[in-house]
Amino acid sequence: MLVSAAERIRRSRPCLARALVSVFALWHAGALLIGPAPESRAHDAVYVAYQRYLTPLHLNNGWAFFAPNPHSGVRMHYVLTDAAGGEHRFDFTQTLERGDTAFQRFTMLQDYLWVGTEPYATHAARYLCNRHPELAARTIRLEFYRVGILTPEQYLAGVRPLDPDNLIEEVHEPVGCTP
Repeated sequence: MLVSAAERIRRSRPCLARALVSVFALWHAGALLIGPAPESRAHDAVYVAYQRYLTPLHLNNGWAFFAPNPHSGVRMHYVLTDAAGGEHRFDFTQTLERGDTAFQRFTMLQDYLWVGTEPYATHAARYLCNRHPELAARTIRLEFYRVGILTPEQYLAGVRPLDPDNLIEEVHEPVGCTP
């Protein structure tokens, strides 16, 4: 029985769709392996092909979530100084619910600010100053608290990750608030 060209195309569409989905699944699996992999010559050669896919989706995180040295976490506060010299302290991400659409952006911005990337710090300072117009803030100071890594012995002795003695403080220089 002869099959028309239109019939052959109609029959091949599910196969083509499966093939495309399979290729995308392999591409995505490769991206999940390459994105967080430690740097090497092989990684750098392959990473170029995946970079435009990984970066917008934030899939290019480091391997810091694996043992034995997981990322300890960073918490950011900002302190506004008003015209009278009074200080007002705010917690950067804790004012947002995890379901809030800005939560992920705020946590990513917090990571950029922690490493002291100047363009981000200046613009973030202006944004945070404008977020509290009722205070007429003169300066803003960013404070970061990194959690120290505990040994099993310390934990068994009663030390907890967020105990004040286990937090490593890093305070950035104040930035002026411009109207």
